[in-house]
Amino acid sequence: MFQKIEWKKMILILLIIGIAFHAMPLTAGIIVAYFLSPISLFLTNRLKIPRIFSTLLTLFLFCLIAAASASIFLTLTWLQIKDTIYLLQQGTLLDSPTSNQILSALDRQLILYMEKIQTTIPSILSEIPTKFFEFVLFCFALFFSLYESFRNRYWIFDFFPRKIKKEALFFFQKSTSLLTIFVKIETQLLLVTFVVLSTGFLIIGFHSPLQASSLITLADLIPFIGTGMILFPMIVYFILIDSKMIAIYLTCLYCILIIIRQLLENYLWANSVHTRPIITFFIGAASIIFFGIYGLILSPIFLATYYHFTSNNER
Repeated sequence: MFQKIEWKKMILILLIIGIAFHAMPLTAGIIVAYFLSPISLFLTNRLKIPRIFSTLLTLFLFCLIAAASASIFLTLTWLQIKDTIYLLQQGTLLDSPTSNQILSALDRQLILYMEKIQTTIPSILSEIPTKFFEFVLFCFALFFSLYESFRNRYWIFDFFPRKIKKEALFFFQKSTSLLTIFVKIETQLLLVTFVVLSTGFLIIGFHSPLQASSLITLADLIPFIGTGMILFPMIVYFILIDSKMIAIYLTCLYCILIIIRQLLENYLWANSVHTRPIITFFIGAASIIFFGIYGLILSPIFLATYYHFTSNNER
């Protein structure tokens, strides 16, 4: 049935994707509800909680977990900054002739950032009502989508044109399957990153190794930057303060981490979707370049399209 999709249907599907992208709060609510619907179904079918209350409870749990995750990230960041400032003040990290120059440069940079923040506060405040409205739209979309999922998890496709309903459902199922695989693989890679960094920092003798490892591991969630965003400045810093042995240790730790992650990532992707990771990388990179952070949500759709047409060509 899906061996060949007409270009007219394909253009219509891409047009719907474009509309969904511009209505991202609603689209995000529908997609999140698709993944959360098993929770509300469990609450109703197993625990006999009425649908309306299980929907509200699922929505509340999601918001609670999201807020807790953001709070943990901000707390870890603040604690790490606080510990670094304390060590700088105590002179623990500054034992070279260039230390005062580095500290004064950091002070100047901090002042510049504070001035920049002060100038951008009016624009940030002006965007708060818009962001709040988008958040409210997201919550309503999530609530109604969760409630509608009791009847049919793929309810949104009842509103699609009949000509492309089957094809659109096919791409959605493939995309959500790829997104689930992506989350599982990234979770495993994050755990490996945390274990390797924690072990390395303990061996080096870092102050608060678990705290630092947690923060760097969270930075690994940033696409195409990852751990290098924090480890590279650390390596440069220790070189500047004449702690070259620590810089060498960190460089070796970073190389070991990259090798382990690359081998594990290739293995996991090969076992999951039987494709080369470089294809996944370039499609994901292109999605983020053209669509920003929302490209993370849209990239599985483009991956499903690629897999579909390449498999058809092989046949």
